[in-house]
Parts: sequence; structure tokens; C-alpha cells
Amino acid sequence: MKYKILPPQAIHEIGQRSNQEDTIFPSVNDVSAESRLFMVCDGMGGHESGEVASSTVCQAISEYMSANINTDEIFTEEMFRDVLAHAYERLNEKDNGEEKKMGTTLTFVYFHRGGCMAAHIGDSRIYHIRPSKNEILYRSRDHSLVYDLFEAGEISEEEMRTSPQKNIITRCMMPGQEEPSKADIVNIRDVRPDDYFFLCSDGMLENMSDAELLSIISDQNETDEMKVATLKKYTSANKDNHSAWLIHIDEVTKELIDEQLGNDVAEIEENTSDETMIPLENNIEMPNATETEQSSSRHSGILKLLMSILVLAVLAFSVSYLLSARKASPTPAKSEISEFDSPHKKSSATKVRQLKQTPKLVVKPVKKEVHNINKGEATEESNETAKPMTFGNDKQEKQEKQETEKQSKSEENNNQKVI
Repeated sequence: MKYKILPPQAIHEIGQRSNQEDTIFPSVNDVSAESRLFMVCDGMGGHESGEVASSTVCQAISEYMSANINTDEIFTEEMFRDVLAHAYERLNEKDNGEEKKMGTTLTFVYFHRGGCMAAHIGDSRIYHIRPSKNEILYRSRDHSLVYDLFEAGEISEEEMRTSPQKNIITRCMMPGQEEPSKADIVNIRDVRPDDYFFLCSDGMLENMSDAELLSIISDQNETDEMKVATLKKYTSANKDNHSAWLIHIDEVTKELIDEQLGNDVAEIEENTSDETMIPLENNIEMPNATETEQSSSRHSGILKLLMSILVLAVLAFSVSYLLSARKASPTPAKSEISEFDSPHKKSSATKVRQLKQTPKLVVKPVKKEVHNINKGEATEESNETAKPMTFGNDKQEKQEKQETEKQSKSEENNNQKVI
């Protein structure tokens, strides 16, 4: 990306303090529409200490950037870490050995080919404002005790602004730190014409809310100079030092970024944490994907959706089938189960009923004539081998009928003998 900005507007007020501990970069005399690096540092540590810390950091960073960073290339997080390390080295050189160390906050905004890098340490803030939508798209998160209490729900936003502990910060740049404080970093790629970037020390917000700040900067009827004059009027009674940069984007030219440039942008954005900002609108773009990658991603999402629907349908059908089967053959209660309900006992009972219905078997000896070879007489011999015979109801009636006929014939024979 290439940017054209209107002449930046600075605020650098001492307030009701005896000395100015805030430092801004560039200086009011050196700034121009060609400037791409902007900083506001709020020093602390007492007379001739806070201003030393803030000015040392601004000078060290600006000199390192000028000597080592090509304005036509993308600026990466790795590059910024090198810049910050150099600033800590210079700050350590200025350590006066006092127990109460000097220190400073840092707000850093740099416009480069890959976007706008915004980094901060402490409670000085960075805003990205879009007047066309009357919205604050990005606001950095304060590294302060009261903001931690606010996030934890211990105090309200109004109490955070008026709390006597509001000057206690949880992160700053100090000399002699075993583990130097790290900066929160974002790379903003959604930068459009007429957007504003506003960097300020906490003294600017002493008597001003975000809504009031947004209203002033989004006013389309005022020039940038008029907006700065209004901001100064709001902060004229502030006790603390208050400094700010108001940067107005005039034009943005987007370029075709080559593969290496895209990878560098991805490196910055992948290391960006949600905790580094209060996201009022998501304007932190992810790295540009190719059309193939976007299409693949969409197809993958559709496929996963269809598979999920299919699995749910199968589960629904299985549940429905089980429920219908259970309704068709309900499980009997324990008291309704008879002694023959089990498969084993039922088989035995069936066999008993079959035996009861089977006709009886009767064994009747069969007489067989045997001729005596010596005497030539025929005798009857009972065959020990019995032939089973089966009788049903019809055979019994037939047997009774034969016995009746026999008796009848016997009576007739007797009558004939008598005659």
C-alpha cells in the first residue's frame, strides 16, 4: 500500500505541571505530509527523569528506523522487535542508578507497504477512526491497574476515569529491567481515505470520553486545524501534560503484493493477540488468500456441512426405528412372565403337550403256528417279539363292532344247537 496523508496536526501541552515529560515524534517543526512514523511517549520519574526517558526512546527509535528501515519495504514484527531492543539499550545507557527508576510509555504508528503497524506500551492510546461511519474501529488496550479492574468487573468506566489509582500502570519502558516490557502490536490493513489515526498520552483523556473524541474528529464540517483547536479547548484545564498526533489519510493506493510480501504480512498478523486492542470493529484483515484457496475453503466448509447433515439424518432414522420397534412389541411386566416364557422352559412345555396328544402304544403278542416235526402237530407259540400297534378312536369303535358281531354269531350257533 501507498499512502498520501494531509499535514499532520500536533498537540503538545504542559498542562498544570512544572515541566513537560511528554515527547512526540516528529517534532512540530520537522513534521510533513511525507512523514510515515509517529510516536507519543509519556515520561515518568520526576523532574529531569521522565523527559529523559521519553525523549531517549523517541530519539533511539527514530534514528534506528532512519538508518535501517527502507520505507519502500514491508515492516515486520521482527523488525519492530529489533527497533525496540535498540531503544532499551539506549535507555539502559541513561540509567542514573537511582532506586526509583525513570520510565516512559510508548505509542508507535508506522505506515508501510503492508499496512499500518500500531504498537504500544503503557496507558497512552492509539485510535483508528472512520468518520464516514462515525465509528472507532480500533482502540489500544491500556496497560493499567484501573483497566484491569474494569475488565474484571470491579469498577465502572466512570470510576476508571476518576479513580485515584488511574496513574498506576502495569507496563512501561524502564532501564535495567530483567525482562523488558513487551509491546502489543497490530497490523491494520483496512485503511481508507478520510480515516484518522489519533495517538495521545493519558493526559489528553483526563476530561474527555471516547464518545466526545469521536464526535470532534468525525465532524465533517470542520478542518483538521479546527478539530485540533477544539481538542485543545477540551483539555485546557487538564492538570497533566497532554500530547497527541492527529493523522488524516488522504489517499490509499493498493498494490499487488508478491508472495514474499504476503508471507511477511501473515507473520505479523498471526502473532497479533486479541488482548492488544479493544475491537470496536474488525478491521484487522487476515492475509490475502488466492482465489483457489478461498474456493477450497468454501468447498471444504460445504462438505463438512453436508456430512454433518447426513450423520444427523442417520441418527434420527435409527432413533425413530428403535422407538417404533419398542412400541410394536412392548416389554411385558415382570408379573406377567409365566414359567414357560423363557425359551428353554417353553421348549420343555411344548414337548409335554406333544406327548399328551400322541396316541398310546400297546404291545400285543402275536400267535404263530409252529409244526412239531416229530409229531406233525401244529401248536401255537407266543412270539416274544411284540409288534407295536397304534390305536386311535376309529380303531376302538371297529374293535367294539367286531366283538358285538362275534357275540351275535355265538348266540345264533347256540340257538341252532338247541333246535
